[in-house]
Amino acid sequence: MIQLKEIRKELGITQKQLAQELSISIPQISRYEAGDTAMTPETIIKICNYLGVTADQLLGHHPIPIYPIYRDASWIHESDVAPDILNSVLKQMTEHLSFLEKELDSIHTLIETSKSHLSSLEKTEVKIESELKTMNSYYNSLISLLHKLETSVSVTPDSSNLSHTTQKEELSYLDSTE
Repeated sequence: MIQLKEIRKELGITQKQLAQELSISIPQISRYEAGDTAMTPETIIKICNYLGVTADQLLGHHPIPIYPIYRDASWIHESDVAPDILNSVLKQMTEHLSFLEKELDSIHTLIETSKSHLSSLEKTEVKIESELKTMNSYYNSLISLLHKLETSVSVTPDSSNLSHTTQKEELSYLDSTE
């Protein structure tokens, strides 16, 4: 049964306002409300858009309610659902569950791969830290050696000692690498 009159009155809209908005005569609105004249699909859409309702609401259809998800099927009543609709829903749910299981397997695979990479990265981190300590030790030893060389070399103006020149070149080289 058409619910146009009930919805219109509930919203506080007069036949005249509706007729003017939709460019339809008041008698035509009255015939729609009484069910004497069928509405075209275009008219149904215009009325629904103006009133802010669905076609199901306007035409008085009561679709299957959407039930909340429970851990069991106790909310389903045989009188609420036709078997073909229930079978269709079950098929869709089965397909969706299969999809979710595949997604979950993919996530588990990613987690395992990530754990493996993390373990590898942690081992690499330990190696790098160890090498860094070794390099710091070498660096400190070289700095110490440089200081010793600087203090042990005495430069005299008439000295043309080859080993002195070699030591001086080594000091110059060590200075340039710092």
